[in-house]
Amino acid sequence: PQPHPRFLQRRRPLRGPRGRRAPGPAAAPPGGRPARSRGAEHPARGERDRRRGGDRPGAASPAADSGGPAASSGRWPPSVGRHLPRTGGRSRPGRRGPLDQRRQRRPARSHPAGGGRVDDGGEVTVFTSKGKERILIPNLIGLTPDDAQALLEENNLNVSEITEDFSGEITTGLVIRSTPTQGERVKRDSNVILVISKGVEKLEIIDYKGKSGEQALNELSDIGFEVDTKYVFSEDFPAGAVISQNPISGVADKGSQVTLFVSKGTEFVFIPNVFALSEIKAVTALEDQSLRVSVKKVGTKKEKFVTNISPKVGSKVKRGSKVTITVG
Repeated sequence: PQPHPRFLQRRRPLRGPRGRRAPGPAAAPPGGRPARSRGAEHPARGERDRRRGGDRPGAASPAADSGGPAASSGRWPPSVGRHLPRTGGRSRPGRRGPLDQRRQRRPARSHPAGGGRVDDGGEVTVFTSKGKERILIPNLIGLTPDDAQALLEENNLNVSEITEDFSGEITTGLVIRSTPTQGERVKRDSNVILVISKGVEKLEIIDYKGKSGEQALNELSDIGFEVDTKYVFSEDFPAGAVISQNPISGVADKGSQVTLFVSKGTEFVFIPNVFALSEIKAVTALEDQSLRVSVKKVGTKKEKFVTNISPKVGSKVKRGSKVTITVG
């Protein structure tokens, strides 16, 4: 009994002692019994090769050897030739339809279909694929929902959902964006989500007067306002506290500007006592109070100390005022 063809297809060639392929049957001597063909050795492979037109895959067909139409027409892509039967028929390229899930320029189908018969010198029409059909998402930003839906339907796309969102750039009632976005490639009849503008979002502003300027800056920035901070002197608020703001409170558009006026502290300072201090220490103490220092030197001592100061110690002066010290 003959083994099942499926098991014969899985057989691998025998290997020699060093991994070399065992020699095949020797050629038949003159007048002797001819060697078995591949079809006889493997019935399933032989039947497959006979359908392909040769004793082995890729064998030259009679038409190819004789320069027939199949070998010389050259009117189909190079990848098509190896999919045609090795017969003397002619191949005529057919139309190229957008057949999904096929590789580009690969044979999609033929007429007659695979396994059919054709007369010697007959004609085979091959239909090649242009690859997967994909449609570009058009630009929908700024369109009304009706216009956007009409444009999508013209491109064989569907609107599956319409949502709303705030926008500071697009007018209320117009398209802000779409999902998938503009320029993406999708399949025919894919669903598209449209997002429509609700206009600029309104946010509430609280009054930060007397509170920390840093706290006001952080909170207003976090909710979406542009904050401008100005520092001014104040006799009523400590340094770093909010003196006033604009707008004071209420509702404003998200992204609008809020101006904070923050205290730099009092504009006046008192002259500190720097008597008997060295010149360097005295100058540092006065400059820390935002005062301008002028030094007057007397005597010949190498190391000099403060002997006089003008205005006198304890005087109330504006920041930036000039103070003269005498060292000797």
